[in-house]
Amino acid sequence: MGIKGLFLECPGGTAADRIDGFSNLSHLKNKANPADLDNGTLLYTCALIHHVEYNTGNYIPAVREFKRQVVFMTAIHKWDFTMIFDGCPPPEKAHEHKRRKDKEGGIIITSTYIAMCVEVCKDSGVPYIVAPAEADMQVCSRNPSAIAICFDADEIAYGCKRVLAVDSYFKEKCRDIDLTVKVTPAIAANFPVYAARHKFGLHIFHWFAAVVGCDLSEDKNGIKGSGRGAFVKALQHVESIAIVPSDLTANRFAKILRDNSREETRMTYSVKQIEDEFNRISEWFTRGGTYYDKDGNVHSRSGNMITIGDRITKQHMRGQLDPKTRRPFTDDQKQRIKSVQSHNLLHNSEADRSKLNHLSLPPNRNSIDECSLKEVKQILSQRGGSATGRDGKALKSADAKKYARAYLQLERLHPDHTVFYDRTAKENGLFAKIDVSERRTVTQIVSDLVNCGEFEPALHRFFVDVQGLLATGHFVEDFNDIAMTAPEMTDDFIHKSFVHVGESTSQKNINDGLTKVLDMDKIIYHAVARA
Repeated sequence: MGIKGLFLECPGGTAADRIDGFSNLSHLKNKANPADLDNGTLLYTCALIHHVEYNTGNYIPAVREFKRQVVFMTAIHKWDFTMIFDGCPPPEKAHEHKRRKDKEGGIIITSTYIAMCVEVCKDSGVPYIVAPAEADMQVCSRNPSAIAICFDADEIAYGCKRVLAVDSYFKEKCRDIDLTVKVTPAIAANFPVYAARHKFGLHIFHWFAAVVGCDLSEDKNGIKGSGRGAFVKALQHVESIAIVPSDLTANRFAKILRDNSREETRMTYSVKQIEDEFNRISEWFTRGGTYYDKDGNVHSRSGNMITIGDRITKQHMRGQLDPKTRRPFTDDQKQRIKSVQSHNLLHNSEADRSKLNHLSLPPNRNSIDECSLKEVKQILSQRGGSATGRDGKALKSADAKKYARAYLQLERLHPDHTVFYDRTAKENGLFAKIDVSERRTVTQIVSDLVNCGEFEPALHRFFVDVQGLLATGHFVEDFNDIAMTAPEMTDDFIHKSFVHVGESTSQKNINDGLTKVLDMDKIIYHAVARA
C-alpha cells in the first residue's frame, strides 16, 4: 500500500508529471548515479499476471515475466541499478501483510519465488541484495544520494532524495521526483505538505503517513475521520500562528489536527492517542527499519549497528538462505531454485546431460573427422547450434565439422560454462516451432508468432500489434531502404565503416562497399519501425 497520496504532495509527483517510456531516463544509465530498485511490486505484478499457474505452485511463468523485465531494463534501456529483494517480514507490518493476502487473486510472495528471481539476477549479472527485512528499508541506505526506484512512497518517508516512482513497468509509466527542489511561493501554494517538510523536518511526512494510512497503520485509512484535507488545514493553522520549527511537537500538532478534523476523529481519538500514533510511525521511519551494509552488518535506519555481520547475515544478504526465515533452503526449495535455468527462460531449455548421446564424441570415434555427417549434426544441435547455413541450405560436411571442432575446443577451455540444449518442441516456444531463418520474410515470421499458442496474452497482443503495423506499412523491409534511412546508419557511420570496402571515397564506391558487406553478412537484416 505504501503511504497513500504522498507522491502527489511532491513536485514532479502529480499525474501531469507522468513520463511515458523509460528510454529517456538518461540519469539511470550513468554509473556515477547509483540506484536501488525496490522490486516488491514488480515481483507481485509478475505473479499476478500468471496468478492461475502461480497459485498452483508453478512459479516459472512469473519468473519468466520477471526475467523479461530485467532484460528490458538492463539490455534495452541500459539502466544501472542494484535490485533489492524483500527479506524477513517485519511484525510491525502485520496489518498490511493481512491486507495483501486478502486482495483479489490471493497472491502470496513466497520465499521460493523470491529465491528463483534472485537466480535470475545472478545469471543476468544484475547486482542484488536480499534485505534483512523489507526492501524499502534497504533502498538508499548504503548511499543516501542513490536514486530510489519504487512503486510505493515509503522511500520518501525514509529520506531518499531522488525517487523514480514507477506506476507501471509494463506500460513504462513513471514520475521522476526530486526531493531537493527548493520551496518557492508557487511550490508552497501547490504542495503545502512538501513545503512543511522542508520547513519543519522529515517527520511531517511521517505524521502525514499516520493520518492518511500506511503499511504500519492498523486501519488502511490511518486516523479515521481525518485525512489529507484535515492535515493541510492543520498545516495552514500552524502557518497562521507562526510556530517556529522547534516548537512544533507531536503533541501540539496532534491537538491542531484533532481540532481541524471531523467529529468522528474527535469522538474516536484523544490528543494523546494521535500523538502516540505520530511518534510510533515516526520512530519506525527514523530508527525502526533495518538494512545490511556491505559486510552484512545490520543497521537501523538511523545508522546505529544492531547486529554484527556473521556467516548467517552474509549468506542471507546474498540469497543463499531462505529470504523470509534466514534458514537453509529445504531440498524441495533447492530443486526448484535449480530448475530456474535463467538463461533458458526466454528461449531454449537445457537438456538432461544423462540422456544425451554423443556428449563429446560418439563411441569408437577419436576425432570429428571420423564422424558421419549425421553424428556431427547431433553434436551441433545439442549445443544450440544449427546444421543450416545462413542461406537456408544444409551445411556441407566440411563446414559442419569445422563448427563442431570449434564447439568442442570452447568446451575444453570453458567447461563450467557449457550448456547443452533440448531442441525438441516441448518447452521451447518459437525456437523449436517457428522457422526464423533468413529465407523467410519478417511478415511470415510475425504471422507464425501470432498463430503460436505458447505465449502469454500480453506477449501475444504485442505480436498482433506488430502484425497490424506491418500490414499498414509502418515497417520498412527493403534492404536498400534500411541501409540508407535507418537512424543508426548516419552518413559519418557509413563513411567510416564501409569506405575501406569500396576502396574509394566516391559515393558510388561507398554504396557498393555497403551493399557488398550486407550481401556478405545478411544476418544484420532487420525491420526498422517508422517513428
